[in-house]
Amino acid sequence: MKAINPAILTRFAIIAGGVFAVCLFFRETVFSGFDLVPGDRGDARLNIYIFEHWWRVIQGKAYWLDPAYFYPTEHTLGYTHALFLNGVVYSVFRILGFDMYAAFIAAMMALCAFGYAGMFLLLRRILVVPVGIAIAVAILFINANSFFVSFAVSHPQYVTIVFLPWILYGMGLYWKNPDKLGRAGWIQGIATCLLLALVFYTSFYTGWFFVFWLGLASVWGVIFAWLRWGGVPCIQAMLSTIPKYGLQWLGFAGSFAVGLIPFLITYIPVLKLNGARHFESEVLGTLPTLFDFINTGHENGVWGSFLLALNPGMNNRPLAHEMWYGYPVLFLIAFAICLLVAIVNVRSLIHANVRTSFISNTQNYVIFALSAMATATFFLLVANFEIFYLWKVIFKYVPGASALRVISRSLLILGIPMFLCIALLAGAVFQNAIRFHSKKHRYALQSGVIILLSFFLIESLTRIQFARFSAGEERAFMRSIPIPPEGTSSFLITEVREAEIADTFAQIDAMIIAQSNDIGTFHGQSGMTPAGWAFFGIGGERYLANARSWMWRTGTVEDVYALDLETKEWSEFEAADLSRVDIEIGERVPGNSLDLFTRYGIQGWSIPEPWGVWNDGDVATLVFRLAERSQNLELHIERQFFLHPDVPLQQYSYRVNNQPVLDVVSNEAGDSKVDILPIPADLLNQSEYTTITIDFRNATSPLSLGTADDGRKLAIGLIALEWRIAPQ
Repeated sequence: MKAINPAILTRFAIIAGGVFAVCLFFRETVFSGFDLVPGDRGDARLNIYIFEHWWRVIQGKAYWLDPAYFYPTEHTLGYTHALFLNGVVYSVFRILGFDMYAAFIAAMMALCAFGYAGMFLLLRRILVVPVGIAIAVAILFINANSFFVSFAVSHPQYVTIVFLPWILYGMGLYWKNPDKLGRAGWIQGIATCLLLALVFYTSFYTGWFFVFWLGLASVWGVIFAWLRWGGVPCIQAMLSTIPKYGLQWLGFAGSFAVGLIPFLITYIPVLKLNGARHFESEVLGTLPTLFDFINTGHENGVWGSFLLALNPGMNNRPLAHEMWYGYPVLFLIAFAICLLVAIVNVRSLIHANVRTSFISNTQNYVIFALSAMATATFFLLVANFEIFYLWKVIFKYVPGASALRVISRSLLILGIPMFLCIALLAGAVFQNAIRFHSKKHRYALQSGVIILLSFFLIESLTRIQFARFSAGEERAFMRSIPIPPEGTSSFLITEVREAEIADTFAQIDAMIIAQSNDIGTFHGQSGMTPAGWAFFGIGGERYLANARSWMWRTGTVEDVYALDLETKEWSEFEAADLSRVDIEIGERVPGNSLDLFTRYGIQGWSIPEPWGVWNDGDVATLVFRLAERSQNLELHIERQFFLHPDVPLQQYSYRVNNQPVLDVVSNEAGDSKVDILPIPADLLNQSEYTTITIDFRNATSPLSLGTADDGRKLAIGLIALEWRIAPQ
């Protein structure tokens, strides 16, 4: 019988390893007959919505910056992850005829297979580790606890990490290329830089944390070079490369800059609008403690019970689920051994005597040492030591860090260098096993490595529910929604599904319904929201009042419909009941009252607060209709000022039906004051509706003054309105 070609067996093992890795990761989806969708009905469907947006952009049906949510706000793509690369993969399956849910499942599985291939190629072709170890570590990479948990807690956007091994692979190809200035060198460098830029545009967290880790590795590289060659020779060696490679590296930097243009166009306006995060209130609670480095969640099959016994209150913290990105105990011990090997053998690197190092290949030992040291440094920087936080320095001084909120997600990225270190150490064990003359001892050592890698996989498995909603049920729900009435420009939801348990889910229901019918929706879901948007608490006491306020502020009062998700019925929605003539003389309307929004069409005001409502912007309006328009009236506006040492007084003017009636210049602080607007009967009778416009000349945001993370442009706070007959 003819022996099977070993090369064929190797290829089969590589492919089988990839299939096993992907099927193990998506086991719940696979065993459900591909009905259960990874993630929950929150962020997973938000991902589907953004993916579908890119598919519509490719078809020419949508403008790339404007998904149809938070209507009519423009450039809303920057309110969340752009998910560009993931959306492109999703669109391939839409082209093939998959519906949105099937295309999402297929795209997620394809991306994970792509990540497996990237990690295998990086390990095998760049680091030249044995095939078996490359396959095993690539399987571990796809099934890492942090990666699995990111899906389970509804963050499938972090599938973007599958592109990172490919970036490292591209860097490795360029590094090993003897003819770097040739065509292949240029292609490798430009492609790698463009891919890195597009990773930023797909998931900012992923791109930023990865580049930050590369920066730490570079710093350690400079330190090692400095120790090896000395300061002056090190600088001279670096400068000597510029004449030969400077132009090429400038080209690489240019390609990265060009690739970042979509990212900058999308996010710079939003960052200017919303400003930086606040460290103590938003970021501090997301720094992982030392316990969280091993916190794989209470559902971990091997360590879950141990973790609960070690820290019974682990799940009682705010955002506790965001702390489950830790790594299994044995795996971290293995990385600690890698770090120890790197430290103990660093002398061999400095003195260029790699033969004394456990890892004898010079290139591999450099990568091993830099990866271990940079990763350990990253752990120290993100750690919450309770009494001090090194990350606060990073937050304050490193560009882009102040835009990050959940720092524990950085642990997703740190898995990659740890896998590289463990693969290199395991490969070195294999190579050193050859020294044993006894096959028994050699095979025992190699088998021990394989068993240990297998246990790393076992201790990463968790019982946490991975796929939490049915594609079939979602399809049935979408089929149950009637086509919107002809001429609908936008809509809002008035009642949620009968089985709905979260306001967030209803927001995304509205987004997908709007997208599927080519109309807008006032609803939206993201980490940021437009100023003045308050479509929270659907069906709550203030919900419709807040909705009407938004519509009048944004000028979207025409062709608006309401959808009851429980009855599946559409109805016309009146943005403001201006036809009512029940505004009485002598009636006092509090600024935080529902009446202010149901009986007055208002624009340029913020969200009601217990005391009243602030303006927001340079212009604010009130639109009303009175039964009594035959007499001269006065509108008494009780208000307070927004003042600051840099804004010592407020200056504004009132217009009634575009006619000036009152100018105010005042520095009154403290208790509320009253502006009295004289409104002659002839002004009231010019139109059935009367519009009062307030023009603010120095409205200022607390954010611009550095007093709070509040981007609203404030001038006056409206406490109450009262109509009176003007004195004769």
